[in-house]
Amino acid sequence: MATPSVCVGMAALCFVGCAQSRPSGPSPLDADAALPPELEAPDADAALVPDAAASDAADVGPPDGTGAPDASLMDAPRDVAAPFDAGSPSSALNRVFVSSETLAMDLGGVGPYDAACNRLATRAGLQGADDARFMAWMSDAASTAASRLGPARGFVRMDGQPFADDVLASEVFRGVAFDETGARVPPEEVVATGTDAEGARSANHCRDWTDATQGMTTGRADGGPRAWTSRGSSTCSPRRIYCIENVHSREVVPEREAGRLIYLTNDDFEPGGSVTPAAACEASKPAGAGDIAPLLATGTSAASEVLDPAATYVRPDGVAVGTGAQLAVGEWRTGAWQQGDGTYPSEVRRVWTGSERIDALGDTSCDDWGSDSSDIRGHYGFPASPVNGAFWTLRTRRCASASDLRLYCVETGS
Repeated sequence: MATPSVCVGMAALCFVGCAQSRPSGPSPLDADAALPPELEAPDADAALVPDAAASDAADVGPPDGTGAPDASLMDAPRDVAAPFDAGSPSSALNRVFVSSETLAMDLGGVGPYDAACNRLATRAGLQGADDARFMAWMSDAASTAASRLGPARGFVRMDGQPFADDVLASEVFRGVAFDETGARVPPEEVVATGTDAEGARSANHCRDWTDATQGMTTGRADGGPRAWTSRGSSTCSPRRIYCIENVHSREVVPEREAGRLIYLTNDDFEPGGSVTPAAACEASKPAGAGDIAPLLATGTSAASEVLDPAATYVRPDGVAVGTGAQLAVGEWRTGAWQQGDGTYPSEVRRVWTGSERIDALGDTSCDDWGSDSSDIRGHYGFPASPVNGAFWTLRTRRCASASDLRLYCVETGS
């Protein structure tokens, strides 16, 4: 028999259930640091990079993972649906938070960080004194984040909003954003993980959390798919960590909000090719959508001109990114990081935009997207980081380098 889906209106999430829960087991290079000249490749982009220096070929983080998850993950029984209090995290879902404390990065493997998560959770009243329901989202040679997470599924932030359904599949709805007390952390906060998007040990992990002179993979508290866990790298100075409850396995999806669509194209867009920006957006349009336009600057029009200030723009999953007025001034509530086909792509790193601001004319826009010359450039943004303007202007790139560059598309009417 099919599992019923239960939606709770004010809680802004839906979840499916039908079985039982299981007990759980036991001054750095900061965000947007300038790229050092010695690391500029011939094709390297100018201006800003994510959390550490990186080349144009891989500008959102270090090489990912040297290992695979330590255990094969099986589907677990799903939990029975339980009442949910609006505005607070459900104890029938896996809660996730950013630690309110910064921790030294040389405590010796992941064990001390798991203990720190449970200490903070107990102090915040999220569990009893003898419980150990939380794990640190960190990996070392003996234990990856994926292996300790096991079959857990369905994760909610401390404000009661869903964070993700399956983090190992990059089904991330919003950044983690809050600490265990419910206080919002700075959205650009760099969080220590040593873990790639698949939950495996990454290449950088402070020598398995034993050596503070090394480097580590980091995520961002506002980050979406991949970026929440593997957006860049940092030196091993004290950092906050993610703490995740790994008790339940329940599908969770956000409640749909009404509004006009905003989404990424399903495929890369090549300036100067046979496909126009409008055609690329049309080809990726979700079923039932109305008229669509690219959210893209040209020399004669700002991208914001296609936005209705009074309309709310939502991703295909129903999560509101913001009103047209908010989007036009860069106040995005979360990232527009979902494709038109509903996929949350962990490897999509960049989106062509064409201007320094969403409300400005295109000043670096590949000759209004008609040229693939290596002599001119185009502005691009990073959809998985919705704060500090990175969603719109991260760096520039040669127009001949179209790999892994999509477009934002918006619905202009019904």
